[in-house]
Amino acid sequence: MLNDIRKILAETVKKQGMAARADDFVYPESLEFGDLSLPVFKFAKGAKKSPEALGEELAEKLSNKKIKFVSEVRVKGGYLNFFIDKQAVTAE
Repeated sequence: MLNDIRKILAETVKKQGMAARADDFVYPESLEFGDLSLPVFKFAKGAKKSPEALGEELAEKLSNKKIKFVSEVRVKGGYLNFFIDKQAVTAE
């Protein structure tokens, strides 16, 4: 199921103009940062923005969308952090 969620997130982020792949999503250092994280450092240079600014921009765009299995999107230090909706996953 986690690989499916990574694929969904990668497709969602691609629609925002970032060429993210499912394997770009990593586990954060702590669960307080979410269940999956996308480091935006490598995308920031091409976007000519700081990682934090790019992350904030993406988080704002993605927060307005209903992403399957995701309850919340936050940014912390150049990482786009995704919180998985465990009830939705369990219901699937």
